[in-house]
Amino acid sequence: MHIENLHYVGKLCKERRKALKKRQVDLVDECLSQSDISKIENGVPLSVEKYDTYMKKLQVEIKQTPTEIKEATDEQIDLYERPAFLDLVVAEHYIDFVSPSQGLKQLRGVTLSNHDRLKPYHLYLHGKYYLSKKNYTKAAKQFWLTINCVKKDEKNFMQTNFIACAYHQLSRIEYYLNRFKSAIEFSRQAEALFALDGERSYYLDFILISRVTYLKKLNRRADMQQLLNELKSKPSHPDQIVNSNSKEAILNHYEIQAYMFMESEKYKDALSLAFAGIDLARIDRMYNRSFELWTTLGNIYTKKELLQLAETCFLAALSLHRYIVDDYLFAYVYTQLGILYNKQKKGEKAKEVLLEAVQFSRRSKDSYLEAEALLILGKTYHIEGLHKKAIPLLKQGLEITEIHYYSDLQRKILIELGTIDDPDSQKYVNKFFESYVESHMN
Repeated sequence: MHIENLHYVGKLCKERRKALKKRQVDLVDECLSQSDISKIENGVPLSVEKYDTYMKKLQVEIKQTPTEIKEATDEQIDLYERPAFLDLVVAEHYIDFVSPSQGLKQLRGVTLSNHDRLKPYHLYLHGKYYLSKKNYTKAAKQFWLTINCVKKDEKNFMQTNFIACAYHQLSRIEYYLNRFKSAIEFSRQAEALFALDGERSYYLDFILISRVTYLKKLNRRADMQQLLNELKSKPSHPDQIVNSNSKEAILNHYEIQAYMFMESEKYKDALSLAFAGIDLARIDRMYNRSFELWTTLGNIYTKKELLQLAETCFLAALSLHRYIVDDYLFAYVYTQLGILYNKQKKGEKAKEVLLEAVQFSRRSKDSYLEAEALLILGKTYHIEGLHKKAIPLLKQGLEITEIHYYSDLQRKILIELGTIDDPDSQKYVNKFFESYVESHMN
């Protein structure tokens, strides 16, 4: 069962709603938000219950059963949990943000069959790499390979929209070579083949605005104005989950909502939002937001015990180091890496990154992050039986929590100190119980 089934269901629901002359907002209730309805109509994976509720509300009947829809939704989750998929997302991140050569190295580590759903993405990213190097001949070859790959298996690949993306990139190459008429033709091909209910829904904006630039070179003002009017009248793309004119606010919403979904163990929703946010942050070159979204994605994978994928995400965040000025961001991600390495029983790596976390937290004067990093670093030494190194670190953390009244963190440190074989351990156990009783009396 392919994800296209969700797009099929969404299309039927949208057609039915329009036939009833209803707006999305008219169908909002306590079970379905407007965002839910928009996602359903665009085939975005949501719970089976939400799809079922909306279909019943519109009296839409389909051959696919809720179980089959769930299978399609699960397929998307499996995609997010595939190391190859994450490697390709990281490769695109490197190509656009960090270092094209590093991106190419990442790509070369991914091996896929010709029928793999990720194959067009893989070919397309090779094209993006060569384009970044201004090697137009090799770039064009990769984009044509992407197009041919999609055409050979349209049923599985058309919804990825990589055929439209590839034609758009070919139009850019023609533009760079001052062949404006052929640039316009490739751009039209890209628009004609773009699946409005497919992936990368934002990409149509790029196709249209780029064509305006090509038309400008030919002084075709009427055609330019027509396209600008079309762009102005277009609704927000379905990947956008909150209405705002601020890209910063939109991406902040993605990051916070993904975190909230993770905390409530709605991992499917959390992963979907985190990846969508990462894509948008990369496009708009929002470095801080990209850093935070990669960190959140790493936290989601850590919660799901997909530790290798989590490490990949944290390292992707750290690859933006030259663009990030807020030290507290580094303090947090290095702490999370330390926790991850401890889970993987990589003590030396854990200590290395946790020392970085302590330094960055001190530089940013973030006392909470400093105390947390000291706690995890102390734990690391405790695990190794190096109590003489663990105790001073834990005491430093404890002193910070007492000064700033971080009661929850304070109790965690007291528990750690109380379990160390030391003459003062009973004192810390007593302090823990005093703190616990006090917190429950207030």
